[in-house]
Amino acid sequence: MPMAVLAGVDNAEVDSESRRPLSVEEMSRLLETAAAAGLIEGLTGDERALLYRFAFETGLRPNQIRNLKVSDFDVDGDPPTVSTHAMYVKRRRHYVQILRPSLAADLRERFTAKVPAAAALKLPSKYHVAEMLRKDLAAARAAWVAEKGIRDEEREKRRGATSWPT
Repeated sequence: MPMAVLAGVDNAEVDSESRRPLSVEEMSRLLETAAAAGLIEGLTGDERALLYRFAFETGLRPNQIRNLKVSDFDVDGDPPTVSTHAMYVKRRRHYVQILRPSLAADLRERFTAKVPAAAALKLPSKYHVAEMLRKDLAAARAAWVAEKGIRDEEREKRRGATSWPT
């Protein structure tokens, strides 16, 4: 049996608890840290921050985002939307997602110099997306631990925290 060589999960409850969605505060810190950082996986800090924000606000998967063209967006609509093609959606149905006006405004600005057939958002290869995110998350956590104006006891507590912010 080909699957017999795979190692089992020691403790499914603990393993599944180690992954969780980011809180709004954590996401804000991630966006702030990414925007201020340099090039990672061929993307600038601003490109990564917009990418993370878009993914966070829409819930679209990386492959869906990777296949979006500028023409898939209606940033001037009421409401603004993005449409994903059925072949890239998990349930294989055409999907229209409403965008927040502030996100639509940022995308509109980003798309001004792009042709409709151009890729809407830049992503690294599918093999490097998680690596890029891990680097930015580590930098955001380090900035949270090193934050100015906190007492030494709080800093030590943050250093030992398994999640951030507390």
